[in-house]
Amino acid sequence: MALPSLLRFCDFLEHRLHTSNVALLRRIMRDFYAGNEHTLQDFMRLGASAVTVMPVERKGPQHVKEAQRLLTEQIEQTTPSEAANTEAGQPELCVFRFLLARVATKNILWLRDLFHEFCQGRDEMLREFVRRGNVPISLLPVDIQALCMAPLPPPPLMMDTM
Repeated sequence: MALPSLLRFCDFLEHRLHTSNVALLRRIMRDFYAGNEHTLQDFMRLGASAVTVMPVERKGPQHVKEAQRLLTEQIEQTTPSEAANTEAGQPELCVFRFLLARVATKNILWLRDLFHEFCQGRDEMLREFVRRGNVPISLLPVDIQALCMAPLPPPPLMMDTM
């Protein structure tokens, strides 16, 4: 799946669900496809915001109409080879693995699976995501690779109670 599909998916999410800072996710994805991580580094260094996708549908008629248009456009833009790869379960989902390895995430696999289904022109999983209502998707500005390299803090001092 190419960058245009990922960007269209971000637009779809913004119109279909309540989100925050998805524009930041778009920039991180663009950087990933350009072979750098400038935006991701700034995201982790500044730590000022998180990217979230909430399991709450937007109700405005304009949002609903635009989300449906984007889903239809995705179906029309998918090439036969992309459709075959998606049906075989072999889409290029490297950006989600990259995010999982680089930053603290919550429910990123939901996002990956929602994207996979979006590429097929479907939204059943998104409806299930909303129905459950208790699993927001988050990207947090924490460099998990740096956490793995940091030494553990010393154990707390034990106080003698006698």
